[in-house]
Amino acid sequence: MWYLGQVKYCKMSEMTLSICNGVFNIGQLAAVGMIAKVVRKKSPDFALIFAGIGLCFCPVIMILVPHLPLAYRGVTFIVLMTVLNAPQCAVALCTVQILLNAAPEKNRSLLISLFTMMTTLTNSVLPLLGVRLYTALGADLTALYRFNLIDLGVRVLSTLGLIWRYQKAKKDGFLTKISD
Repeated sequence: MWYLGQVKYCKMSEMTLSICNGVFNIGQLAAVGMIAKVVRKKSPDFALIFAGIGLCFCPVIMILVPHLPLAYRGVTFIVLMTVLNAPQCAVALCTVQILLNAAPEKNRSLLISLFTMMTTLTNSVLPLLGVRLYTALGADLTALYRFNLIDLGVRVLSTLGLIWRYQKAKKDGFLTKISD
């Protein structure tokens, strides 16, 4: 759905998309140090909330950018999405840390393998489902807005779940501290 939004509604070229991907990766690489500091000071659970909050704003950007003048769409999209996607590196980093801390020593390899397999499966299936939903909603700009509103709702609920999980773990004394 990002590709459709970028190409069809933001009128971004292949070159702009390549720049976009490169800048997103650089932003995430730069954020790893910041996320690691948050993990050491608080916990992986707390750092994961930053990723959730940042990712909540991504559908909002996809709704707003097509309303900008054409000359500003690509640059605005790249800048805003880089800032909001930067903490996404916390998803892989912190989820694996949380899983490793929760799993018994004997089952850690199996758990990480299952996590990797499920991540790969969802990364291959969810884009197909997203395009199907967009098509079912009318495959136009209004459908893009509706899709992103649904996406926003799911992301907000997920982030609220992360916040609830953090609060519960903090209250119960189950927060994982990572030392240097």
